[in-house]
Amino acid sequence: ATVPLFATVIAAIAGRPVAKGEWAAVALGLAGIVLLNHGNGSAASASGSIVILMAALAWAVGAHLASRLVLPADLFMSTALQIGLGGAISTVVAWVGGERVQHIAALAVVAFVYLMVIGTMAAYVAYGFLIRRTSPIVASSCMYVNPIVAVALGALLLGEPVTRWTILATLAILLSVALSFWCDRRRAG
Repeated sequence: ATVPLFATVIAAIAGRPVAKGEWAAVALGLAGIVLLNHGNGSAASASGSIVILMAALAWAVGAHLASRLVLPADLFMSTALQIGLGGAISTVVAWVGGERVQHIAALAVVAFVYLMVIGTMAAYVAYGFLIRRTSPIVASSCMYVNPIVAVALGALLLGEPVTRWTILATLAILLSVALSFWCDRRRAG
């Protein structure tokens, strides 16, 4: 959820004027994520949190560069190259780190194929489309929507409770995304 913040800061540092509404959208989205985690007493390791923040920063830098670098004109080719390279690097890192497959369950294979086709390829093509046609700030606003989808699926499929904090967080996050799109459309038009 910090990717939109990092994307906004990077855009500002790179010289793109960032409107007050865009800053407000980022702040509102982060506030929504904080509300969504209200009462979550789970502990996180400092090193794990730092790695996640570094990954979010790397994603924001990549989004900034993707809007500036010359990429293959074919969106599907560009996506395939990026996913292929990322998968190869991840495989090497996992292998060097000692990860090995001991047992493969059928349901795990189904989940893997779903995540590969829908969660990665389709989503990454959509993200690539957005990054080519909108600002990195708007394109990265999907990072705010992902937790809402996770909460909705948890409530529908697992019966997880939806509290007033969940509803307030959802409203704040959706308002944040709407404000991001409004600011982007206003800038373009």
